[in-house]
Amino acid sequence: MTKQKNHITDRIKDIVKYLGISYRKFEKSIEASNNSIQTAIKRKSDIKAKTLNKILQVYPEINPMWLLTGEGEMLRSGADERPASMVPAPEGKGIPFVDTTAIAGFGNHAFAIDQKDIKEYYHIPAWKNNRVDFIIEVYGDSMEPEIKAGDIVGATILRESNFIQYGKPHIIATREQGILVKRIFPGTTENTLLMRSDNKDYKDFEVPKDDITGIALIVGLIRRM
Repeated sequence: MTKQKNHITDRIKDIVKYLGISYRKFEKSIEASNNSIQTAIKRKSDIKAKTLNKILQVYPEINPMWLLTGEGEMLRSGADERPASMVPAPEGKGIPFVDTTAIAGFGNHAFAIDQKDIKEYYHIPAWKNNRVDFIIEVYGDSMEPEIKAGDIVGATILRESNFIQYGKPHIIATREQGILVKRIFPGTTENTLLMRSDNKDYKDFEVPKDDITGIALIVGLIRRM
């Protein structure tokens, strides 16, 4: 990602390739008219400052200096350590972003997210090879510093309890305590699971397995800068 591109449209072409989306979806994400970016790339036309600012606003991982001059790295320092930005997707064509109160029963095999509980659908290029069933916003500080309040996490629903990856962060739906974001470990009995926070101010506790209505493995995180 260090090589210099001679024209700014070449660099925009690289951005679209990095995101793994179509030009039409890219144009929609930056509120540009249909075919405007693709036409500019073909003709190597100048790009308006308003459009460049929008690209940097929607995709904050892009290095402004690289975009404007071609010098340096395409991504900001550390950007390639986290998923790419969330791109709005057509209804039903992306990952549903849901409220935590709407997923209490996601462990049920008959579970289906109600349309009214979906805030938006998103296309997240960095997660294209992962099976992500839903994304939610995290509340509270119990998992800091690994996962902070306001972070967006993507999760894969586990249909069988023997697929739990002990020690990794999961989203757990419980009858008594609602939605939890914790690391899971075996409990002291066959009928319990131990919940552990990354924040040392929170003590470990056990939850009866029959109190759990669903478990999902966290497979990705997006942090709002």
